[in-house]
Amino acid sequence: AKGAPTATMVSDDKAIIDTKLYQESSQDQNEAYSLLAIINSITLAKVAITFCPTNWSKDIRHLHKLPIPEFDPNNPDHADLSRLGRRADVEAENAIAGLGDPVPSVTKARPVLRHEWQPNSGVARGLLR
Repeated sequence: AKGAPTATMVSDDKAIIDTKLYQESSQDQNEAYSLLAIINSITLAKVAITFCPTNWSKDIRHLHKLPIPEFDPNNPDHADLSRLGRRADVEAENAIAGLGDPVPSVTKARPVLRHEWQPNSGVARGLLR
């Protein structure tokens, strides 16, 4: 989807997060992967674009204001999202690794994730149908 948000997990405590990126801390990897699944969902992008503001290029802005339910490890749907998020993260990391740069810039990684990986990934397309 045009302007669909993308996310990946950063577990390096020395990583520097750009001011135009959102970051969310989690002590639980399952919760983090569940959130990745939600953010990388094309379905979320299609829904969010109807009520989230967009910038000049129709990229969704203020995604952090969406009401995303709190992760419940005992909820089977949340556990499924976590598993999908883990698979999506591996796929996205592989797509970024294809750039040949050990630490690609956001401007290099974002188009690969948004326009190549996400629309072609069975995992990303299947998230939150």
